[in-house]
Amino acid sequence: MGHIHDIYTRQITSFFKQEAGSYKRVQADEHFLNKFLEEPLVFSREPADVNECPPVDLSVFASFEEAYQKLIVDLTLAGIRSLHLVIPAYDLTKRVYVTGGFARNELFMRLLAALLPGKTVYASEMDNATALGAAMVLWNKVFPGDEPETDLGLRKIEPFKINN
Repeated sequence: MGHIHDIYTRQITSFFKQEAGSYKRVQADEHFLNKFLEEPLVFSREPADVNECPPVDLSVFASFEEAYQKLIVDLTLAGIRSLHLVIPAYDLTKRVYVTGGFARNELFMRLLAALLPGKTVYASEMDNATALGAAMVLWNKVFPGDEPETDLGLRKIEPFKINN
């Protein structure tokens, strides 16, 4: 998803004549987020090739902020669909941990938390938290009960209020 995010963010930034990195300052508008959740996907999650995604008619958006929020909604919904491919129908998981670039995207994280009711979503501020988590699982299998002290830099994510 990071690659798709980068490609579409560049398209949105160019279309609305914004500086690179402007997306990092987009503040959530819960009205738009709720509206976009009801609409069909605009941004594809399947790139046509490694370097491009199908072009989007960005003139349908009134602003850079609106277009970027729709991108995040579409990517979050794609992520949720992907999770449902690997999570059993009667999942008892209570916590979701997100690492990497999207863990630093407040819009994505809060929307993800809102769309996963009954689960607590955590973001890790540590870049290699996934690798460390895998190593800890192996450690516990080899040395049961001898858990190393670890700080994954976790922070609990407050979900947006969305209409269900």
